[in-house]
Amino acid sequence: MGVNPLVLVGTAVLGLGVLLHIVGMATPVWSVVKGDSDTSFGVFKRCAKVFGSHVCVSYIVTTAEYKAVQAMTIIGVLFGGVALAVSVLIVVFSLTGKSQHKMMPLLAVGASFGSFFFILLGVIIWGAAIHADNSSLLDIGYSFILSIVGGILVAVGGIIGYIGGRDIVVS
Repeated sequence: MGVNPLVLVGTAVLGLGVLLHIVGMATPVWSVVKGDSDTSFGVFKRCAKVFGSHVCVSYIVTTAEYKAVQAMTIIGVLFGGVALAVSVLIVVFSLTGKSQHKMMPLLAVGASFGSFFFILLGVIIWGAAIHADNSSLLDIGYSFILSIVGGILVAVGGIIGYIGGRDIVVS
C-alpha cells in the first residue's frame, strides 16, 4: 500500500519547521546590538567580543520575560515533536499497510497548531517585552527569524499532513 504524497510532503515540511525552530531557539542571535554584530542576545545566552575573543554566557539571573520566552519556545518544540512523531507514524502505518486510528491526522494537526501557537507566543513576548525595551539599540537577529519561519512551517506541514492523512484507511 502506498503513502499519499501529501502526507510525505507534510511530514517533511513539519520536520523542517521543527528543525528550524530548534536552531533558532538554540542560537544566541535573537537580538543584535546595532553597529556591533559581535554583541547579541538569545533565549538562553548572550554573546559579546571580549578582548578579541567571542564569548557566550548563559543567563544567571533572568527576568520573568526571559523565563516566559524560554518556556514558550521549549513547549513549542515539544508540541512540534509530538506532531512530527504522529506524522511519521502515519507514514509508517501507510507503508506497512496497517490501519490507523482516525484521530491520528487530527492529533498531528492539533499538535502542530499548538507548536505554532507557543512559538508565536514566545516570539511576541520577546518582541514586546525584551526587544522593544531596547529597540533603539537592537536589531532583530537571524535566530528570531528562524523561529518564526520554523513555527509557520510547522503549522503548514501539519495542515498538509492532515489533508493527506484524513483519507487513509482507518480502524
